[in-house]
Amino acid sequence: MAHFKQQQQLSCNILLFFSTSVTVNLFLDFFSSEIDECSNSPCRNGGTCTDLVNGYSCSCRAGFTGPTCEGDVDECESKPCLNGATCLNDINLFQCQCAPGWTGNTCQIDINECASNPCLNSAACTDQVNGFRCTCEAGYQGVRCEAGTYCWGFFSS
Repeated sequence: MAHFKQQQQLSCNILLFFSTSVTVNLFLDFFSSEIDECSNSPCRNGGTCTDLVNGYSCSCRAGFTGPTCEGDVDECESKPCLNGATCLNDINLFQCQCAPGWTGNTCQIDINECASNPCLNSAACTDQVNGFRCTCEAGYQGVRCEAGTYCWGFFSS
């Protein structure tokens, strides 16, 4: 009889321990189970979601910013275009529309209008922004030194 009582007490202790353990485990599982906040894809514009405890973090692709990568980075904000150019913002890049007489990625290069040799009759060409000036040799005149100042073989005054 003593043996049965001891076995019964051992069974109760095991049952009690098992029951308490399950209850505690269920209690801990309920309060510590992590919800995957990335499951509903909160990151926009191709951002990568990292699930955190009680939250998430977005790693944005180049050109995007914000907690969920919702904002476009304004590459024109730093005013990269020079010499009166207009900056056009795009995703992760910008383009400059150069003012007349300028070229290059940021409109940093003055176009040499003298490169095409616009001045005639051995005139000297001076490059200007969006133009040129010809210095005519004696006996010539005009924007490009195209007109002679001769009058039947004599220089006119």
